[in-house]
Amino acid sequence: MPFPVKTAQQRAHAQAKTAAARTARRQLLDDIRAGRRDLVEVLAAADTDDIISGTKVAALVRAVPEIRTADAIGILERLSIPADRTVRTLNAHQRCGLLDAVLNSTTGER
Repeated sequence: MPFPVKTAQQRAHAQAKTAAARTARRQLLDDIRAGRRDLVEVLAAADTDDIISGTKVAALVRAVPEIRTADAIGILERLSIPADRTVRTLNAHQRCGLLDAVLNSTTGER
């Protein structure tokens, strides 16, 4: 089945919507880096917020100020979470494990 042909106006609307989502995602990660939001709050809101649920898990973990990139990769590998997974695709067990691992890493209990 071929893709539907979109008008220039429909394409412009889709591009604007995508740009707004990218900006909101960047703001979310900046807020986490700056400490204005924490991972517990973000994961709790993921079920109702499309921006959070569409964000890559690896980007969220790397945005936590106390976690280095190598630590983030190790956390995801231990939990068997591929780097390209979004928050929407995490099950409850993975979310709990992620929170536990991140909280233990930020308190120095590695």
